[in-house]
Formats: sequence, structure tokens, C-alpha cells
Amino acid sequence: YVNVYNRLQVETLEMFATRVSKNIKKSSHSWEKEVSFILLQFINGLKYLQAQGIEEISSSSLEYFLMVRDDKDPHYRIVMLEDHIKKPSTTKVMSLCSTGLSALLLLFQCENPVQKVMSLSPGDRIELPELTPSVGMFKTMCELLQRSSSMALGQVKSMLEYMLWGPNDIAFEFIEEHKREEELQRWLDLERATVLNNLIRTKGWLCNIELAVFEEYHLLFLVQTCAKMLHEASMLFESEVSCM
Repeated sequence: YVNVYNRLQVETLEMFATRVSKNIKKSSHSWEKEVSFILLQFINGLKYLQAQGIEEISSSSLEYFLMVRDDKDPHYRIVMLEDHIKKPSTTKVMSLCSTGLSALLLLFQCENPVQKVMSLSPGDRIELPELTPSVGMFKTMCELLQRSSSMALGQVKSMLEYMLWGPNDIAFEFIEEHKREEELQRWLDLERATVLNNLIRTKGWLCNIELAVFEEYHLLFLVQTCAKMLHEASMLFESEVSCM
């Protein structure tokens, strides 16, 4: 079959990383948000492959994750060329976690990220350039992906979602440990109601809503997450902040 799309801007991850590298220092906060969202979509694609029982893909697979955007949407959507990824053209393969780590390094302007990841030895520490206020969080993601555990992709996904949409107004240091999930559940219930109400007010009833890709992922986060997942993500953040 043939899919017909509207006119789109198309870039590879490498093209995007090269293009935006000149503007990083001018707006590190907006760059961090954009890179977090791109990486979140990439990790979701890897989790989709993982759910199909795929554990390794071609070392050249980064080329087959394309970034597309139309004139109406300010954010890129990641499109995965699934056939090319599932049928590798080379004999060199990487784990899904290593592929995610390569994408992160590429977005952080690291040279030859695939070769760098494939040459890592156990215990090697990856250093990231200080391009973003939350670079420590991305270093934690690197460490999680290096371990290549079955849970690593999910943990990185939770961290990225927390960075993009999680609560930033809860003072955890003043909340007893056993009450954290209760507080996060209250925040989640209120956030769900607020976002849904804003969508209906600005775009009409749900059956007529056309979501931009960022709104789509925001809603998926609110629907799929729970207080326990938010708690685990917040603990990863706290462990990183305590080391800074």
C-alpha cells in the first residue's frame, strides 16, 4: 500500500544535531526541551521493538529514524522505517539500549557516537558536554542505558517524561516518604483534569480534536503514568541532584 502525507520537512537525527549545534548556547532551556522530546520518541520506538521480542538491531539503524514536521506543527515527529531496521543490511548489531545511548550521544554533539558506544568496556564512564542545565539527568540516562537491563528503556522514558511534564511545584523534602505517592496521585488527578479542560476549551470536543505531536505525547503520559512511576522517576532525579 502507499501512504500519502502532506508536505513535510524531513531530517535525520544527524542532520538535526548538526543544524541546531550553532544555536545551543543561545537558548539551552528550549534546546533541552526539544532534545528531551526527540529522545523520548526515539526511546518509545525502541520499546515498540522490544515489545515485539527484538533485542538487537543494525548498528546503522540511526539512519532509519527520521524526523518529520509539517508547517502547522513546531515539533518534530520521529518516524521509524521499520522494515530497514528489522532486516539489517550489515552484520554488526547493537542492543536496543546501546542504540538509545548512541542517539543520546549524537544529540549531544558527540563525535562517532555508534563507534564510541560499541567500543565501551564495562565500567567506562561517558562524559557529556555541558550543553544543558539538566546535563546531570542525561548522564544518569547514559548510565542506565549502559547497563542494558530490560528495565533501562522504561526508566529513561519515565525520566524524560518527568522532565517534560512532571510536577515542579512539589517540595518533596517537606513530605514524609510514605506520603509521596499520595501527593503525586493528587497532582496527577489535577493535571489530568486541567489539561483535558484546556484542550476542550481551546480545540472543541474530543471527537473533533486534532492534536499536535507534543500534545499527543503529553496526553499519553497523563493517561499511561501512575503515582508509582512518578515516584520512581522523582527518586532518580533526587539521587542525581544529591550528587551534584
